[in-house]
Amino acid sequence: MLLLLLLVTALSILAIGWFARRRRGAEPSKPTWGFEVILAAFGLWILMQLVGGLLGIAVVGGSRVAIPPEEDPMVLIASLVGGGLFSLLFAAGLLKLPAWFGGEPDSLAFSGSMVRGLTTGACTFLLWLPGMISTTLIWASGLLLLGFDLEGEQQQMVQLFTSLSEKGSGALLSLLLLFAVGVAPFVEELLFRGLLFRWLAARFGVGAGILFSSLLFGAVHLEFSGDGLLFGALGPVAALGAVSAWLLHRNGNLWACIGLHATFNLAQLSMLLLN
Repeated sequence: MLLLLLLVTALSILAIGWFARRRRGAEPSKPTWGFEVILAAFGLWILMQLVGGLLGIAVVGGSRVAIPPEEDPMVLIASLVGGGLFSLLFAAGLLKLPAWFGGEPDSLAFSGSMVRGLTTGACTFLLWLPGMISTTLIWASGLLLLGFDLEGEQQQMVQLFTSLSEKGSGALLSLLLLFAVGVAPFVEELLFRGLLFRWLAARFGVGAGILFSSLLFGAVHLEFSGDGLLFGALGPVAALGAVSAWLLHRNGNLWACIGLHATFNLAQLSMLLLN
């Protein structure tokens, strides 16, 4: 069974590589920044999210901060929206990075058509779907063998989306969907693939770039609960990061990665709504 799942995953990756190469556009310029810039960018991103989240919570009322999000979803929504808005400000500054360091405007890999890139990303998700299911099953099976209890383990965003859908909060659901499908994919792909992966790949090779950028991508999506870290999403999210980096390497257009990431999030949330 394990060999079958690995075979399905490998075939999905090969199909993605072939498809992305056929839709490749112009070659993006080489990154011109150093590692200190990447460290500063990640630090600023975390700071902007923290400040934006705290300001968002302050807007809905500071006295509600102590209330668990599952009892008052507005606390978590305010934090996500505030952090998302400040992340967009961060992304707007990051887009100026090539000019600040004397590079070409397309060195962040926005080197092709936005529409073509987004559709390439959406189609890539369909090609990755069998591999995604396989890697999720392998990861979950491995954690269960190691003694992890995955029953009821859900990311905070998933819990919030489920809660809002059960309550029929259409406006808040739309706001959350906009954040998950629009803001998060754009900012995260710009940072993890446009900035980090391309720098790693240029200096240490594509394989090392995919490995380390995807592991870090998965790690930042780890969440805490009363029982400790939640590892259930680490494998699937890291796999998404690896496929996105592979897609950028083969296709050369960061819009394709954003389209893949957005479609992945949209599919996850759509399944929750259907359930």
